[in-house]
Amino acid sequence: MRAPPARRFARALAGFAPLACGLLLMFGAAASPEPAHPTALPPPPAPEAVAVLSLDDRAGGQRALALWLQNAGEATGRVAPLPLGDGERLALWLAVIDGLAPGSELAPALAALHFGAAARGPAARRLARALAALAQTRLPGRWPWLVHAAALAGDRGGDRALAAALARPLADLPAGDLPDWARRLPDALSRKEALR
Repeated sequence: MRAPPARRFARALAGFAPLACGLLLMFGAAASPEPAHPTALPPPPAPEAVAVLSLDDRAGGQRALALWLQNAGEATGRVAPLPLGDGERLALWLAVIDGLAPGSELAPALAALHFGAAARGPAARRLARALAALAQTRLPGRWPWLVHAAALAGDRGGDRALAAALARPLADLPAGDLPDWARRLPDALSRKEALR
């Protein structure tokens, strides 16, 4: 008497499963390994592409890009910071993110608080320049980010002359737009540099 079709299929599958697993292991071992994380920051997408992909929800697209950029480099369960190279690509990413939702402070906050927390030396100076460029797009409202850029360049970047140069636009802002200490910051940084 012949076995029912379901039982015959189960027997065939039981015989095929070890063969399939062996083939998968063999081909998996022969395949070239993928890098654990990206080796460089890719170019940012065009703002128009982000608008289309986010169904014209620019604020949602901005948040999605910022989240991707914040987590870039972290893959396969490992935390590996993305090599930022010369910093130009990061500045482009931040400019695209900032341009998607004009009233948002997400791009300067991401630059200062996420990337600025780990930046040291030349990377901190490049990041300070990018943050200052973002801050200068909407002065006087973004004056705190300009102060943060100067602090990043001076403290973590070790370049007090750059810090003074980045803070210089603060001295030209109207008196009612920012506190007096912020307006005097460029002079204080310049004097501190002269004393060195």
